[in-house]
Amino acid sequence: MPALLLGPLAVDKAYRSRGLGRRLMGEALFRAIAAGHGAILLVGDAPYYEPFGFARRHTLGFPFPALSMKRVFLGSNSMMAL
Repeated sequence: MPALLLGPLAVDKAYRSRGLGRRLMGEALFRAIAAGHGAILLVGDAPYYEPFGFARRHTLGFPFPALSMKRVFLGSNSMMAL
């Protein structure tokens, strides 16, 4: 399945809490799906990315080079990300 590793996305501290991160994610997800990616993976903070459809359960069974990566490696079925 074609997949995309997304990120990192960041918003400068002076511009946070204005919805810019949400818009960046929306555009990134739209472009990934339009390009035909069936899965989207990222490394990030689960509580922030869960509203976009990302969760650790989508990466269960992936081989991780370091155990510490397991808790921050998130995945999404691209159709769920919308």
